[in-house]
Amino acid sequence: ADAREAINSLVYSGRLSEREAGAVDAQSIFALASSELGARMCAASQIWREFSFSLLRPAGELFAGARDDEILLQGVVDCCFVENGELVIVDYKTDTVSYAAAEERATLYREQLGAYAWAMERITSLPVKERVVYFLHARRAVRL
Repeated sequence: ADAREAINSLVYSGRLSEREAGAVDAQSIFALASSELGARMCAASQIWREFSFSLLRPAGELFAGARDDEILLQGVVDCCFVENGELVIVDYKTDTVSYAAAEERATLYREQLGAYAWAMERITSLPVKERVVYFLHARRAVRL
């Protein structure tokens, strides 16, 4: 009920359309909020949600022999929070994947979370201690 109420509040404020709200699985949101990861998020000293960034990254860090070129790296970090002076990056996934298959599927997102970690370390000057993919359908957090 609390999750559904929060979704309705987002519709009322104009941040979600009725159609978007209808696609949200309130039970999955509640499961995340009730999980160990959700408790850590609530206890965090600082938290960012839907954090957009644009940074220039030396191309040589990604491609051998790229010389002095730079690449514009843009992204939106679903969630990043500070825990004991270090960052935890969380990326939510809506993949329809079983609990058992979530760990293998998470490996597909390793580089994405690596890019997010690189960016957030530069933006905050804090080290990243953990990268987590949270599968809403499977209701499972996988640490990379």
